[in-house]
Amino acid sequence: MGPRRQDINLAISKTVASLREEHGLTQKDMAKRLGLTVSPYNRFEYNQAKWTAERMRTAAEVFGMETSELVKLAEARTDCDDPGGEAWMEAL
Repeated sequence: MGPRRQDINLAISKTVASLREEHGLTQKDMAKRLGLTVSPYNRFEYNQAKWTAERMRTAAEVFGMETSELVKLAEARTDCDDPGGEAWMEAL
């Protein structure tokens, strides 16, 4: 069996959602801090939009961390495995 593949966008989405809840923020609060309305923000949190480096940086700042810390938390998740799905196809 090869190395574990992870859908990193899904992992970022789930990590941001978890951190948002831990910090007592609503989706509306988070959307405002990212310069979005709730509907577009929901697309990020529910993995229907791709996280850009700038959005990840801003989200990390909301939680008082560096982007690299946010990415490390996301990479450590075990609930975002991609057994050859979308992330695999995008790599082609």
